[in-house]
Amino acid sequence: MSVLKLIYDGKIYPAEQIVSSDPAYHSALRELDRVLAELEDRLDEEDYQLVDTVLELCAEQMDYQCSAFFEYGFSLAAELHSEANDVIQMYHRSPGCKDIVKKKEDGSKIIAFKFLHE
Repeated sequence: MSVLKLIYDGKIYPAEQIVSSDPAYHSALRELDRVLAELEDRLDEEDYQLVDTVLELCAEQMDYQCSAFFEYGFSLAAELHSEANDVIQMYHRSPGCKDIVKKKEDGSKIIAFKFLHE
């Protein structure tokens, strides 16, 4: 299924589908769980509810921040793609330039340019 179709159908949720494989991330999660368990033991229910509210607000703020990072990164990628196409078109129109297309093992193509010397 194409990425465009997945986006249109609302089936892409990077924040919910991708989990970091960095060991430091998992270590930080374990430490957070340990500290939260300790706070739950030490605090009365009302005070722990305040901690829970802070965590919810932090998660909400982080969601907005991650969304902004994603949008900015996506726009940079689109800009890079546009610039790369401009360069390809510039070289493609150059006299003495020949496209070299090579197929990779997975069937995708690599396009390179070879300048022919007179």
